[in-house]
Amino acid sequence: MQALSSRLKTAAQFARAGLTIADIGTDHAYLPIYLVQKGTSVRAIASDIAEGPLESARKNVERAGLSGLVELRLGSGLSTIGAHDADDIFICGMGGLVISEIIAATPWLKNGGKRLVLQPMTKAYELRKFLFSNGYDIKAERAVRDAHKVYTVMCAEYSGEIKGNELLFYAGRLDPVTDGCANDYLRKVCMDISNKIIGAAAVGDSAGEARLISVRKEIERLITQHS
Repeated sequence: MQALSSRLKTAAQFARAGLTIADIGTDHAYLPIYLVQKGTSVRAIASDIAEGPLESARKNVERAGLSGLVELRLGSGLSTIGAHDADDIFICGMGGLVISEIIAATPWLKNGGKRLVLQPMTKAYELRKFLFSNGYDIKAERAVRDAHKVYTVMCAEYSGEIKGNELLFYAGRLDPVTDGCANDYLRKVCMDISNKIIGAAAVGDSAGEARLISVRKEIERLITQHS
């Protein structure tokens, strides 16, 4: 069985059984290989913008004996994937803003039945804000510790409902009751908010400062209740 990092193993848990996945920015194609070997996915598409990583992916796919089940495609973002090519779309290991741009450039993701599994390395707040502000709902979210850092993995689908809740932008669907790493992640979020509060105070933005303090209190309450 293909070994996965903690980040990718957490992402893999959101794959639906018996469907085709597309892994965008696949690098070594570890995730598609794992999901097909495990029998979760019946077929996979591994796509990357660069020839070097895709060649590495090709060797790994061939070594695993999965050339007929894992297809390799060269190109940027979701430009290599058609609306009927895959059901579950994985975009892992990129910045939140880049992930947002990829989704925004792909209208067919709003078609019924599509699932997005997203693992941002940075700018998770911006990614959540984009999703909720554009009709996507984060159905579930899990925090994961990998290489001494805490990340989040989001599972999203298009619902058409716009949400403007700042707490959702910062904390998403993380649940400290069921997620052992959620408190660690939320503590990091509180530190980020504290820095923003200092910035708002420095420029005299009293309304922004008050709003951020309120959100931080809500997140601290989540941590306190489940710590």
